[in-house]
Amino acid sequence: MKREQTSKLRGLLLPKFVGTNQSKVACAKAVRRKQPLPEPSKPEPYGLEPEQLETRGAAKRAHLLNAIAQGQFKPVGVKGGTDEDDTYDEAEAMDVVKVDPAVQYISFALDDGRAARYERFVDIDVYARKPLAGNRIRARQDAAFASRCRTVPKFANESERDQYLATRSGLLRNISKDYVYIAGDKNDQVLVYLDPIGIPFAFGNRVKRRLEAETIEFFAMKRPTPPKDVDNRHQSHPAHLKRNHYSPDQCGVDHIGILHKTGDPYKPPTLTREWDKLSHTKKQLYYYYFRDTVSIMTKLLEFEFGVLDPTMRQEHRDVYDNSGEYLKLPPIHRTYTYQAIVVNMQTDLHHDRSDWDRGLTGICQLGQFKDAAMVLKDLGIVLDGYQSGATLHFRGNIFEHYTTAWTGKCRYAFDHTCKQSVRAQVQADVAKRALQPAVAKASEHETDSEVPEEDSDASEEEWSVSEDEPAAAASNEEPDVGQKPEWIIRFLRSRIASRLLRTQR
Repeated sequence: MKREQTSKLRGLLLPKFVGTNQSKVACAKAVRRKQPLPEPSKPEPYGLEPEQLETRGAAKRAHLLNAIAQGQFKPVGVKGGTDEDDTYDEAEAMDVVKVDPAVQYISFALDDGRAARYERFVDIDVYARKPLAGNRIRARQDAAFASRCRTVPKFANESERDQYLATRSGLLRNISKDYVYIAGDKNDQVLVYLDPIGIPFAFGNRVKRRLEAETIEFFAMKRPTPPKDVDNRHQSHPAHLKRNHYSPDQCGVDHIGILHKTGDPYKPPTLTREWDKLSHTKKQLYYYYFRDTVSIMTKLLEFEFGVLDPTMRQEHRDVYDNSGEYLKLPPIHRTYTYQAIVVNMQTDLHHDRSDWDRGLTGICQLGQFKDAAMVLKDLGIVLDGYQSGATLHFRGNIFEHYTTAWTGKCRYAFDHTCKQSVRAQVQADVAKRALQPAVAKASEHETDSEVPEEDSDASEEEWSVSEDEPAAAASNEEPDVGQKPEWIIRFLRSRIASRLLRTQR
C-alpha cells in the first residue's frame, strides 16, 4: 500500500523535474523520505539574456537580408509540365528536368557557418488581395496529375491521392535536410523557414532528449484530447492507427490558449474547451510541463520569429499584452496566445483559416518516428527536413499543407499561433480605449464653450440685469457662494413659464 501511494505521488510530480534517470531517483528518494524536492535546472536559449537575444536576432536578420540582396539568383529546375501554358503532354517523360522561371534560388552561408538555401517565388505576393492569384505551380501540378491518374489505380479517398502525389508522382520537389531552407515571395517576405536541427543546434542533443523524455512521460499520464470529425478532416486516421498499432486514446490534439467559440466572433474570447474541462491536478501538471519543457521550445520560436519578421512579432506581443489577465495561461513567453499540441496524429490536406491573417505559424517537432515530411502543395515542395528537433515557420493561413504517412513510437508537434478573431477584437479594444480620453476632452471643451465666462465684458452686456431683478444682483458686490448665475435663473424661469402655459391650455 505504501509503495502504491509513492508511485502515484511520484507520477504527479515527475513532470516538474528534469527527465533524466538521476532526477527520477532523486525525486523518488525525496518522496519516500518526505524531504523537499530538488529544483530542476532550466537552460536559457543560447545561454543569453533577453536583451542579448534581441541584439543577436537583429544581427542575424541583417546578415540574411544582406545575403539576399547580394545573391545571384538562378532558376530552379522542375519536373513535368510546361512553361508556356497549363497543359501537360502525357507522352512527355517525367524525368526530364525543365527550368521554372517562377522560382529562383541562391545558396549562401549563415552567420553561424551552416549552409542555407533561399528560394524566391516571383508569382506570389503575400500582402496582395489574392496572394496566390498568379501562382502557376499548383495549376501545372493539377494538369500533370490529372493526366497521370489515368495510368494509376483509383484512390479510396483524397488522403491516398495526396500521399501518392507527395511520394510517388514525381511532381513535387523534395527539399533536402542538409541545409536551412528559406522561401520568400517576390517582395522577399518570408513564406517558409525550416531548420532541420533547430533544437539540437540551439541547446544540444542532451536537452532535446530530455524534452522528448518529459513529453513522453507527460502524455503517458495525461491522455490527449481525441480529435473531432475523424472521418472528414482526418480520413487517414484509421489506416494510421492500424499501421502504427495505436489505440484511439493515444492520439489527439490538445488546444491551449485564447479563442472565440464557433459562431461567436463578437463575444469576449475565452479559454479553450479542453482547458476548462481539466481537473485541478491536471492543470497543475500542465503548468509544470509548460514551465519546464514547452517554454524552451517557445523561446526558440520567438527568437527565430524576430529574425524573420520583427514587426509581426511585435504585433503578436501587443495582442498578448492587451489580452485579459484571466486568459493568460501559465506562460514563460509573451508572444503567442494559442498553442495546439498534436499527439501521434497524421494531418491531411488543410489550411488554418482561423489563424492570424497571412501570419507566420511556428512549429517544433519531437518524437521517435520516421518520415512525416511537411508538404506545401501550393509551393510544390516536400520538406524532408521536417523531423524530430526541427523548427518550422510558414504561413499556414494561406498555404494548404499536410504531412506524409509516418511510422514510429511517438510524434509530437507543437503549433504556436494567434487567432485572427482574437487579434481583431484586442486591437479594436485598444483603439477604443485610446479614443476615450480624446472624446472626454472634446466633450469638456464643448461644455466650456457653451457656458459664457462671467468676468468677460461680452457676458456682462449680453446678460445684463433687468429692472425687475433684485437690487443686490445689480450691484457690483460679489454674489454669495450659493447664488446661481443670472443666465441660469432666467433659463429656469422661462422653463417654468412654458410649463405653466401648457398646463393652462
